[in-house]
Amino acid sequence: MPAIAIIGIQFGDEGKGKITDVLASSNDIVVRSQGGPNAGHTLFIKNLKLSVHQVPSGIVRDKISILGNGMVINPKLLLSELGDIEKFGFRVSNVKISHKAHVIFPYHQELDGIEEEAKGANKIGTTKQGIGPAYIDKVARSGIRMEDLLNEDILAQKIGVQVKMKGKIFSAYNKPFEYKKEDLVKEFLEYGKNLSKYIVDTDSYLINALKKKKRVLLEGAQGSLLDVDHGTYPFVTSSNTTIGGIISGSGIPPKYITQIVGVMKAYTTRVGSGPFPTELKDNIGEFLQKKGREFGTTTNRPRRCGWEDLVISKAAVDLNGVTEIALTKVDTLGGLEKINVCIEYEIDKKKYNTLPTSAYDFEKAKPIYKTFDGWKDLSEEEWNKIKKSKGKDMPKQLSKYLKFIEHYLGVPIKMLSYGPRRDQIILNPKI
Repeated sequence: MPAIAIIGIQFGDEGKGKITDVLASSNDIVVRSQGGPNAGHTLFIKNLKLSVHQVPSGIVRDKISILGNGMVINPKLLLSELGDIEKFGFRVSNVKISHKAHVIFPYHQELDGIEEEAKGANKIGTTKQGIGPAYIDKVARSGIRMEDLLNEDILAQKIGVQVKMKGKIFSAYNKPFEYKKEDLVKEFLEYGKNLSKYIVDTDSYLINALKKKKRVLLEGAQGSLLDVDHGTYPFVTSSNTTIGGIISGSGIPPKYITQIVGVMKAYTTRVGSGPFPTELKDNIGEFLQKKGREFGTTTNRPRRCGWEDLVISKAAVDLNGVTEIALTKVDTLGGLEKINVCIEYEIDKKKYNTLPTSAYDFEKAKPIYKTFDGWKDLSEEEWNKIKKSKGKDMPKQLSKYLKFIEHYLGVPIKMLSYGPRRDQIILNPKI
């Protein structure tokens, strides 16, 4: 059976959690491939609002939910999250954690903040969850994996090395290192004990499941423009958020992935620092932020808001091999008289319809817009009527806007979301 990948094609926060939740109903397994508690998905189910940060959204559909080998996991936060999920009435027995996933320690979190502070004006806007330092240890081949939490001798040895190394790093920043080997070993052995029933060889599990015709949904975290290789470096996350990261972070061969859903908002947002050509620092930006409830799930930081940037989305569509679009928060644009869409950049008096090759040029990019007539702010009753007609009854201005997005990106819009709840979505809309 084919696997379906869900990938954000902007700067993250595109609404992937909702799209995963909707598609999970017709799949058997949901897999998260990379990142850690720096990501967050907010799910609205009836009158229930649940935020998940490490566990895939499929858990609320009672699906097998896998934390893949490409993730970095904070076990303390994970246990708390599992407890919250249970309190909401969902089963956590379906959770499986890759034995290869790496562990975030308290010194990673503190070091994240120390290094961000040291960058001064060049800070990147990290969530300070310890993601970057944990990935550094992984790549430096000195990291500690989930499987190590199940073996006291190995854990003690590895923590001993880390305490020595990190102590020197903290000292270089003139910061006290207050973590003792014995305390860390005791604490994380306990986490390992509590999580041991979830830790398995997820690679083999997934391959066997696919061979048995099980349907697998691959849940992306963050967005393509935050990819450590292909994003707006250095204002990126510390993992590969594109299709390559999903493959390596889940252990699924690419031949199984036949459907790649690119998730994007009907406008653009960004959290933290970094280039954002279409950012609006005016009343329209405030309108989008307020009406769209643009505040981070993990940090509650206000998101920067701007017009739709099709240049970045087109680059992400091409990079990931996106086969279809899920467009979210289209309802937020209702009530605006005019709506702009970025179709090119101007950099040093030259026009470009592709991403700048230099991050420094990206900072200088000025958006070139195509302007559309807006449409009135639609009530939920009017949106439900549009849903019932499969999109035929949508305002002609909205239809024109959506058709242009499809034409520019070269892939169809297969899902149109007009609210936070799982039922507020139009599948296969007739645009």
